[in-house]
Amino acid sequence: MAVTWHNEQVVNIAPTECGASCVMTALNMLGKDTAFFLLDYWNISYKSGLLFSSKSLRLLNLDYMYGVRFDYSLGDWADIEEWLDERLLLIVECRASRLAFFSRENLVLEDNNVISHYILLHGREGGSRSFLVTDPIAGYEGAMTWEELSRASVEPGRVLAFRLKDSHSSFLQPPGKELFCSAVARNGKLYKSMAISSFARDLERSLQWTPDKRNKWLDSNKITITSIIKLRNAVWNCCCKTDLFDGRHRAEGAAQVAQITKTWTLINFLLIKYGRKPEGELVHALTGKLELVRRQELDFLNSLEELAHDLATD
Repeated sequence: MAVTWHNEQVVNIAPTECGASCVMTALNMLGKDTAFFLLDYWNISYKSGLLFSSKSLRLLNLDYMYGVRFDYSLGDWADIEEWLDERLLLIVECRASRLAFFSRENLVLEDNNVISHYILLHGREGGSRSFLVTDPIAGYEGAMTWEELSRASVEPGRVLAFRLKDSHSSFLQPPGKELFCSAVARNGKLYKSMAISSFARDLERSLQWTPDKRNKWLDSNKITITSIIKLRNAVWNCCCKTDLFDGRHRAEGAAQVAQITKTWTLINFLLIKYGRKPEGELVHALTGKLELVRRQELDFLNSLEELAHDLATD
């Protein structure tokens, strides 16, 4: 049966952020204010040849920020029906290549087995075995049968679902100051600056790779770097919404973020050139820009930590 939600605005954060996009869309449906959701999304990792800024959904603490119970479980058809009838929202991990509505052109990241794809289940179609589905990244809102869902699942025959339920009707979100200071601390722990150095080392090695291997690596990382750029701007916008920055701090932070996104954009441009003409001179230019952006990002995070320290002792 269909359920009426508070706000069905779909959020598409960035190509690599299907999980977070599903969570934000679900929070909208629960009537939550997601203005500060991305505060602690300034991170970086390099795994299996992929440089990315995504964060595991298992690290989210939605109870603290929104009073929303958030857990995950394996379930079959009967479980899914029961959970949806209990007004739970379900974020299901699946293979994008097994979704009929997902563009074949956007499957380049699936082979890396690093970034999972997720869809949001938010109700049942009355009188059928079909579920109401939203895929923010694919731009799809429609229905899927149980057979389609189980086939697309990473656990064939069952589904691995993150379950959201609003558990506190009188919940008051912590103030922006508390959320900001907590997020700054988490960003400091999750940011792995050596990830950029590891990416640079593989870039140097890529001169010796076959063209096919090199181009696949470049194509995947151009997408993830585009997502990094979008996330950097989104995190900064979240910071500004806390209203904790005076005129000087806001101007300095905006200038730092502008320089960071400019450097990432230049890196992506140079990667495109390198794909067309793989030469050592371009590798040298890229490694210099990668070291520059690593320092710029650490300087920015340090400035946030200084502000958080001042706020905590104020």
